[in-house]
Amino acid sequence: MATEHEGASDLVICSDLGCTDDALLALLLRFAKGPEKEVLNSLRSRQLYRRIAVLTGSDTLETFKRREKDTEREEEEQQHRDIYRQFKTYRQDGLLDKIEELREKWEDNIVQSVRNKLPANAPTSAQSLADQLDSVHPLILVDVPVKNTKRTGAGSSGVRFLTEDSSGVHPDQNATPTPNFETARVSLDDEDFDRKVGKIRVFAHPQYRDLIVATLNRQEILSALR
Repeated sequence: MATEHEGASDLVICSDLGCTDDALLALLLRFAKGPEKEVLNSLRSRQLYRRIAVLTGSDTLETFKRREKDTEREEEEQQHRDIYRQFKTYRQDGLLDKIEELREKWEDNIVQSVRNKLPANAPTSAQSLADQLDSVHPLILVDVPVKNTKRTGAGSSGVRFLTEDSSGVHPDQNATPTPNFETARVSLDDEDFDRKVGKIRVFAHPQYRDLIVATLNRQEILSALR
């Protein structure tokens, strides 16, 4: 496994990666800039960003039927639609800088939320990590799955997918114990399918993930994406 220092070199080869995997990451690294380089170097040194929250769209799992009319659930579905449509518009128009500005805004919100909620008597180690948050770029990554990344080229294809489990970082009492596999044939422009299956996932830097999760609950993390 490469060390963090070795991961900053274009020539490093990680023993845990196949030669073709690392060669691809090295190729991408040559064209990357800013935060992109940090993410690629983290991948090469096996310091993976870890999930801290998931925002679901239209929830079709039977175990969630009781929540469909809850105000909180309706707000989450609306937030999912807002983020998805904004991201999709930027992606299809090639406005990648706008996507990065959006991510940076969410990142700043996370940092401020952690600092505002961190207890004054928190351990010195936690205070030290909180003081470093401004210097970590990127601190968070947000995955917004969009099938159709262009305004042309719509079509249909078979898609096999695994429904997202709601346990993990912030376990949900209604989580299903057994994952459901489904198959569907969908149009690339089908937003309903994206909202049903495409969960918006928030990931955090591995060194600061535990601090964020210990300080903020799921709702507070998702509130930062506004």
